[in-house]
Amino acid sequence: MVQRDHCEDVEFILSVPACGAAVTLSGACHSMGASVTQGVPPGGTWQAGRGRRAAIRRVADGAGVMSAAVLRSLPRRWSAWPVPLAYLAGPDVFLPHAAAHAGRKAAICAVHGITALPPLNEDVATLAAMTEAEAWRAIFAKDLAMMERADLVIANLTPFRGASADAGTLVELGWFLGRGRPIFGYSNSATPFAARSAAQLARVPDPMPGLSVGGFGLSDNLMIPGAVETGGHPVLLPEGGRDLPFDSLEVFARCIALAARALGRAPPGSATIGIQGRGDTTNR
Repeated sequence: MVQRDHCEDVEFILSVPACGAAVTLSGACHSMGASVTQGVPPGGTWQAGRGRRAAIRRVADGAGVMSAAVLRSLPRRWSAWPVPLAYLAGPDVFLPHAAAHAGRKAAICAVHGITALPPLNEDVATLAAMTEAEAWRAIFAKDLAMMERADLVIANLTPFRGASADAGTLVELGWFLGRGRPIFGYSNSATPFAARSAAQLARVPDPMPGLSVGGFGLSDNLMIPGAVETGGHPVLLPEGGRDLPFDSLEVFARCIALAARALGRAPPGSATIGIQGRGDTTNR
């Protein structure tokens, strides 16, 4: 959680989720002709205020001042509204390297000025001590609370254990649709839904003959791309009509870039890395 200390004029904050990879924050002090580079570890939050006594300092977990540099001038292009929180829905939580994978996704989000909320089950020991009934309800409550915090959803709609997207992900997609929050979706499969359904039927027949398959040339059941397109953008698919590995981040990176542009977070050429600004952002 980002700690927001009020400054008289402006503050800039970079937050990296605990599951994320280290991120480097770079900024220019134009009036002094100097530059500032600071690494931010997983779980770290760094803040920079503007003024003669301003400093970059770690504010997470009461760690105190780690380093300082005067930043008397900041790029006008840095955004002046809070960093959006993106819930990363998808079957990625089932990967054998789920935490590391979520860290890579969080780092991509940070580069585009978005803070990732991956629904990992970090407290494995506590869950292991619960009964199954207690554990799944705890996970559900945790994920629901995380969705409540989120400003938008980035949904991984890659087919999972069938011809369609992960069932849990689709429940979460509907949750965001119902609340009118921005939805962005992507898939690592370029194969149309009708073709995937035909392949599925060849392996596992329908419970009765004669059931139709709704294709429409779409990537999945029409309600899924329909939900995504309420935000004004289609489900992003692999380029060149080729399926990508299940855990590929190629289309995810494009989806984050699209979300950042839609939210006004990353104008072309910007060097912003997950930065929040408040107040006057003009150069002086």
